[in-house]
Amino acid sequence: MGKPGKKRNKKTIANNHLGMVGISLIVLVLLVSLMVQSRDLKESLTVYETRAEALSEQLEEEQARTEEIKALKEYMQTDEYAEQAKASWGKTDAYKEYEQKAAGRSIVVGGHLIRGRQHVAGEVKYTQKVLNLSKPYDALVENKEGYAEIIGKTLVTMTATIGPEAIFVYCEHTDLAHIQSVMLESMEERFIPPLHQLHDIKEYMMTGTFLRCIWRMDDLKRKEFGLTHNPYL
Repeated sequence: MGKPGKKRNKKTIANNHLGMVGISLIVLVLLVSLMVQSRDLKESLTVYETRAEALSEQLEEEQARTEEIKALKEYMQTDEYAEQAKASWGKTDAYKEYEQKAAGRSIVVGGHLIRGRQHVAGEVKYTQKVLNLSKPYDALVENKEGYAEIIGKTLVTMTATIGPEAIFVYCEHTDLAHIQSVMLESMEERFIPPLHQLHDIKEYMMTGTFLRCIWRMDDLKRKEFGLTHNPYL
């Protein structure tokens, strides 16, 4: 009678030992797993700290650059800068040609500049080639009536295409009355939007320059992350 009881006790003790060994193995596996995860977390934290330091340095550099750009923008709006730029370029033949022939058009919808595919929206040099001008372009830019004809006919094509709420014109060689009279030759007055004269475009030029820089940076970022080029950017 005593022997079967002893066997059962030995079997129970053996089972207990096996259970403890199994539990110990599980605990050991958990400890190893926690140690590996802890090491991975430390490495990740190190990487994140390094990135944070790099971003902090970049942020400081960008803030300093922003202050420099702001100061430069303020300086470029002064008469001193205008005179300095004018003197450095001078009234060369190239400058005179630029002054006479430089033309551009911007389309703003809902406060946003419309650039179009490949930034072609507003490139009046292409529309001027198909305008029914009374004289060659070079002959028209000799007087204010000629300028008015070029601008007026260009604005007619734009008005008939997008129907703007208002048109702002900057040109030192003619006036709004002459431009509107040209437009009236091809379009009914009710379709012609209000015309406004701009006397200084330096601020608009600076804004456009900054926007082009931002668009270029966006394009470079897209390439950095392997994204395809967006022709509208």
